[in-house]
Amino acid sequence: PLIIALFFAFCSREQNLTLEEQVALFPSLESIPAFAKYNRSLKYLRARIGHQQREAVAYQPFSRLSLGEINGERVRFFLGVIPQYFFKYPEPFSYQIWLEQGERKAIIFKGEISPEPKSGWQKIELDLKGKKSELFFSAQTKDWGLLLTAPRYLSETAPNMPNIIFILIDALRADHLGCYGYHLPTSPDIDELARSGTIFLNAYTASPFTVTSLASMFTGLYPWEHGVIFVYDLHMDENLITLAEVLQKAGYQTVGFSAVYFLPTELGLSQGFELSDETCASSFFFGDAQCLTDQVIKWLEQEASPPFFLYIHYVSTHAPYRAPEFYQKLFSAGIKKPKGEVGKGEILRFGKHRRWYQLPRSPTEEELKWLISQYDGEIRYANDQIARLLKYLRIKGIYEKSLILVTADHGEAFFEHKKMDHTEELHRQVARIPLILAGPGIPSGKRIPQVVLSLIHI
Repeated sequence: PLIIALFFAFCSREQNLTLEEQVALFPSLESIPAFAKYNRSLKYLRARIGHQQREAVAYQPFSRLSLGEINGERVRFFLGVIPQYFFKYPEPFSYQIWLEQGERKAIIFKGEISPEPKSGWQKIELDLKGKKSELFFSAQTKDWGLLLTAPRYLSETAPNMPNIIFILIDALRADHLGCYGYHLPTSPDIDELARSGTIFLNAYTASPFTVTSLASMFTGLYPWEHGVIFVYDLHMDENLITLAEVLQKAGYQTVGFSAVYFLPTELGLSQGFELSDETCASSFFFGDAQCLTDQVIKWLEQEASPPFFLYIHYVSTHAPYRAPEFYQKLFSAGIKKPKGEVGKGEILRFGKHRRWYQLPRSPTEEELKWLISQYDGEIRYANDQIARLLKYLRIKGIYEKSLILVTADHGEAFFEHKKMDHTEELHRQVARIPLILAGPGIPSGKRIPQVVLSLIHI
């Protein structure tokens, strides 16, 4: 009864918050330079609308917000409205954008936002050719709840810096890729990427646990330095400097796409990313690779502004191994499909996460063969979706202007040392991961045998 009472008390408190207090629940940011240069006393946030978190400011009702001096031929930004606003005020509101120079004011755009059930962030993109002076925004909102991302001014000529495309494939052990000597064709397109660039033959993870590995990858710190360690603290300290923050300050557009079941945005791992898209988290285990590639291509078509830093986290190779049917059959010829959960690619019953009524046991030889065949199928599935992305990059002329990195957070064990999965051991099968670099300035066909702790040295 006490727990139930506390639950309803908490829900009641949430409902009684003002809209300004609701907005303040978003994680705060110290500043967004594009706004801070021209405005004072703004609320800087990492605001989540739907499945996307963006760096934004909270619009103060009845105010005028400077979008800065025009510095390009077009401007693009996004508007979002917290759902609670339209619960309280269920009617549309209008907004306008204008140029201002001295006492002269010229409205160049008017719009309206309606309480549509599935509305997320709305893109605003305006042609500014031939226009100068300062740009302003105002909206006829009745309360707090409207959010704006920083304006991005676009020109025909982009800065001469390469895009950086960082592809991470979860639980991918190096020795199951063709470029690392595997005997099955699990990774033809990743292998081709390796041949066109440089491959590190002995790269090792900082941790067999995803969140810890990501923290090391993003900060360049060892686990005991950043402190993001399982059962200790899984939230990354906002005072740490991340790769995305460094690149953002250098002028990169920073975006991340993830399909992991936990939300990196809730663990501080989105620090420095102006956009974190977790749309595909609902596809975790089931078709995430296609979902991710679809989302990334959509972003490239609608939002990409070179130079950009694009992080993509595929999770197909993480157990349970349930690739689309074609890939389930690709490497399983002659192997009898086990009954029950193992036949569906599930491995939990062979470790400490088995159900309470299941007795501990080792996988049979046939079960291991089946699970490995399904894991290999997942690798090929991820490879083919990455190939689709690379093909798009080539067609659009982006590939030649991009530095591409492929790696993993950790490997995967298949009972070589009496353990499955990756969370309970640190042998070579789990610790050794792929590390491939290709793009401008990267030597072609080079193979580096020296040991590197890849997630620290990236």
